This record gives sequence, structure tokens and C-alpha cells, in this order.
Amino acid sequence: AGFRPGKIITMTVPDLDNLLRSRNKTQTSISPEIEKELIEVMQSKDPHSIREYLSHQMIKLGLQTFIIEFLQHANFIIGEAWMQGIIEVHEEHLYTEQVQSLIRTAITNLRAATEPPHIMLTTAPEESHTLGILMVEAMMRLDNVDAICFGAQMPVRDIAQAASKHKMNIVALSFSASYPTSKAIEFLEELR
Repeated sequence: AGFRPGKIITMTVPDLDNLLRSRNKTQTSISPEIEKELIEVMQSKDPHSIREYLSHQMIKLGLQTFIIEFLQHANFIIGEAWMQGIIEVHEEHLYTEQVQSLIRTAITNLRAATEPPHIMLTTAPEESHTLGILMVEAMMRLDNVDAICFGAQMPVRDIAQAASKHKMNIVALSFSASYPTSKAIEFLEELR
């Protein structure tokens, strides 16, 4: 079902059943038609069609609804399609890049953020997944909060220096499901 073996191998059968049940309840709230369109555009092998489709959805829904109601479910659908062999890994990467490009463009079109707190967004070394922090940045900026993405894979020392130099009130880190929990805890302890 797409869960990491290291996270589920020690679980009991009832716990595994509960995990699957909760997963099935929250899978997607995108209509079957939108899900079908998304998969079809991904299978079109046309990068311009993919960007055009995603751009249309963002314009139609608005940035906030696009992120909250469309992207979280679309990301799941794309991940499932990749795991089932419906789309290739390079197509999943293309999707992610197109989404990130659209969100970055939308963020640059927002007014300058003026409200505290000042939030630094980044990921730990060896964590290259930044779509989550980009989605958070967009949501914060929509609320006029000064959230700034410093990119991926920042060493502890650099995070501490940047937070101090740029007078950040909050450091927000994103860890994908593929990032080992033990490494995340070690990183957070070192950062603290």
C-alpha cells in the first residue's frame, strides 16, 4: 500500500488494519473525473499539457484552494499512479517540477509579506523534497506572513546562522515520508 517497510514491520495486525482503514478514508476527495483527467494528462507525455492543466486548475480554484483541496489529493494520486506503474518516475518528477514552478510564480505575484512571525522554511541534509515547504510558504504568504524558503538540504550550522542573521522567529523543517525518522530526530536534537 505504499508504506515504508521499516515503519510497519513491527506493527501488529490490528494496527496494520487500522492504518489501511484510515488511509482509505483520506485517500482523495478529488472527483473521479478530475482524477481521470490528471492521469490522462500525465500519460500524454506532453510537458506543456501537464503545465497547462495544472495552471488551469490553479487559476480556476485560486491558490489557496488549489493547495488545500487539489494538490494534497493530486499528490497522493500521482504517488499511487507511480507505485502502480501507471506513470513512470520521470513523469512524477515532471509533475512535481511543474507544480513547484506554478506555486513559485504565484508566490512572486503576492504582495510583500509584512506580518510577523518571520518564518524560515528548509529541509535537512539528504532531504531533497521541497514541495511541502513550498505549499506552506504559499499559504503563509497568502496570510501576509513573512515565510521564506531557504531551499533544501541545509546543514545545521547554516540553518542556525541564517536564522540568527535574518532574525527568524521560527524555523520550520519539512521531512518527507521517505526520510528516516531516526535521522530526523538526530537532526532536530543537533539543531536544538
